[in-house]
Amino acid sequence: LKQLFGSSTLDGARATFFGCGACNNMAQDNSAPAAEPVRDEVLERQVREAQAMQEECPCIEAAVKNYISLQTAKATTGVGKTAGGVPQDTKSLLGCARLFLKALNTLELPSAPEWGHLYPQEAEESGSDFMTRLGRYKVVRVLWQQCARAGQKPAKCLGRSVLEVVLPEIEKRIHQADAQQPAGVGCTDEQLGAFLDGFRETLDRTGCGAKARP
Repeated sequence: LKQLFGSSTLDGARATFFGCGACNNMAQDNSAPAAEPVRDEVLERQVREAQAMQEECPCIEAAVKNYISLQTAKATTGVGKTAGGVPQDTKSLLGCARLFLKALNTLELPSAPEWGHLYPQEAEESGSDFMTRLGRYKVVRVLWQQCARAGQKPAKCLGRSVLEVVLPEIEKRIHQADAQQPAGVGCTDEQLGAFLDGFRETLDRTGCGAKARP
C-alpha cells in the first residue's frame, strides 16, 4: 500500500482518493464525526479493490498473447472459427494486437468527474450503483497513474478487472484513430473489428464481462 498510495496508512489513501486538504481538516474536526466512518468504509473497500487488481493474473498483455495463440491455432488448423468468422493469419492478428496494446498503453485516463460525464448513469442504473462504478474507476485511475510514474506499461502490470473498466474507452480511441492508421499495420478494419469483438467475448465468458458499464 505504501507503494500505491505513498503512505502505509489509511490517511494516505484518503489523501489520494478525496484530496489531502479537505480530509485532513475532517480528521482534525471533532464536530463532524458522522461522515468519517462512512468515508473510511469506502476507502477500505477501495484499498481492498486496489490490492486485488494488483494481484490479478494473467496481465493484459499475457491475455492478449494467449488470445492470439488460440486464434492462430484456429486459423492454421481449420479447427473452429476465428473470431467473427473473419479470415485471420498470424500477421493480421499481430497487427491487431499491436494497435490494441498501443491504444491501451498510451491511454491517459481523465478525472473521475470527466469519466462520469463520458459514461453517465444509465436509465436502469441506481444512484448507488453509479457511485460504486465511479469509485471503482477512481481505483483504476490511481493504479494506471502509478504505472506511468514507475515508467511501466499498464498492459504488463494490470489485469482483467482493470481492462473491464477501460475497454470501452480503448475501443473508442481505436475507432477514432482508424482512419489515420499508417499503411502496413498488417490488418484490415474488418479484421481489427473481429479481433476486438472476439477478445471482448473472452472477458464475457470468464466472468461478469466487459459488457458491464465502464
